[in-house]
Amino acid sequence: MAKSATKRDRELETGEGPGPSTPGDIEDERVLSVLSDIPIRVSVQLDHKLVTVVEVLDLKVDSIVKLERSAGENVDLLLEGLVAGNGEIVVIDDMMGLRITDLAQRGKAARPQ
Repeated sequence: MAKSATKRDRELETGEGPGPSTPGDIEDERVLSVLSDIPIRVSVQLDHKLVTVVEVLDLKVDSIVKLERSAGENVDLLLEGLVAGNGEIVVIDDMMGLRITDLAQRGKAARPQ
């Protein structure tokens, strides 16, 4: 079923009302309005490490996997598996969160190394 045009859609088509004034800005806003409800997986990556099969087979309860990052060092913010920024782990009412300290420039997200 086709989505009916909203007042904002009509304003964008006619160039009336508040908002972008150049054709490129209008097109950007249209694209964003179409994409705005698409879910994106947000992940926080503490670190990663390559290990051998033997090391994996040796893992058991209470094993410790030593990582390269120092305690307190920023962690990676991933959007759909691409590093989009960094941040620090925070605790909010017994839950963990991420305080974003750095964001990649638009279009510059990268695969984790």
